[in-house]
Amino acid sequence: MSSKSIKVVCEEKCLNIIYSPAINFDVIEKNINDGTWIKGTFWVNKTNIVEINQDDESICFTIAKTKENYYLLDREVFGIKHNISIEKKLNISDKWFITYPKTSVIKKIDELLQDDLCIVADENGEENYLPSRAFLELIEVFPNSYEVKKYVSSRISYLLSTYVEGVWKNKESYERYLEKKEANLPLSSFPNIKLMGYEMYKKAYDELELMLKNSMSYSEKEWQRRIYEIICVLYPKYIARFREIEVGTDGRHMKTPDFMLVDSAGFVDILEIKKPDGIKVVSTTEYRNNYVASRDLEGAIVQIEKYIYILNHEGEARVKKIQDKVRNHLPSNFRLKVVNPQGILLLGRSNNLTDEQLFDFEIIKRQHKNIVDIMTYDDLLKRFRNILNQIK
Repeated sequence: MSSKSIKVVCEEKCLNIIYSPAINFDVIEKNINDGTWIKGTFWVNKTNIVEINQDDESICFTIAKTKENYYLLDREVFGIKHNISIEKKLNISDKWFITYPKTSVIKKIDELLQDDLCIVADENGEENYLPSRAFLELIEVFPNSYEVKKYVSSRISYLLSTYVEGVWKNKESYERYLEKKEANLPLSSFPNIKLMGYEMYKKAYDELELMLKNSMSYSEKEWQRRIYEIICVLYPKYIARFREIEVGTDGRHMKTPDFMLVDSAGFVDILEIKKPDGIKVVSTTEYRNNYVASRDLEGAIVQIEKYIYILNHEGEARVKKIQDKVRNHLPSNFRLKVVNPQGILLLGRSNNLTDEQLFDFEIIKRQHKNIVDIMTYDDLLKRFRNILNQIK
């Protein structure tokens, strides 16, 4: 496509195209009365013609009308189903509409849409608002004539390579071209995904901070329910949780963990949530120059390890009982699996520990990490802060 053949003209009340065909101007002019496609992108007829200049052999036609601060593209001109608007202050050029070979950028996008779309100057985080930077990155995905030529040569080489020597280099040339092209593309063409992730983590972090300031006002059951929702932001693999499900007996008592977690593949893990108030995680005094696990922490670790031990040894009969109990809360034909369940243990605070206590507490956590992920509420806050800082 020659840059001289298509020119975009931004007017106050409309968006126009001036088209100067290299050949067949008379034929195109004649066909306009009944309607004709120009560059395979614009449907032009006498209703949207602005001017036909015989001297310059150019045709000016309208492709969009102004609506507030946007150009609303004419759906008939582009042959599209959805309303697509472009913010007027943007630097709109011919490449916004046409790519090789006479491919309509707008029509291809429209085929993928479920709703109307606005192309805007700056990212605002709202759904169906596409920042111009992302739109221009999207255009780069469309193949140019050089890429199409390389692709065709590559496909032919692939078919010939079994029978003809020396043709495989065309495929290698195409691969090198793709690697070079991909190296210039951004890691993400959809910054809204990153923004959505940041907002999700920030909301969970803020909620956790607020709850910790008023922890005494929650019942244990309500506290656990809310904290579970926050924890699942950090562990998105879990698709379901079941409260106080009987996992088996230790010979004396039936065991019911706070939560049994189920991931997307059906594997089962255990979550225990203790309230932060009045729970110590390490001793306040040293034992032979070491800070050791507190009674609260030791008891919680034994408790969750016992749940896991029982699950591993109860066998298929127990799994079937659990499956029957939760069947209506899982997808159809979804099967639970008990294979070396892992535990997550959340309890206490660590913000008031000394450096020496924190060091020994870390050793305690690592001793059990193959079975239980042990966290304090301050560890949980720290994880969220690190994620938020990384996303920024």
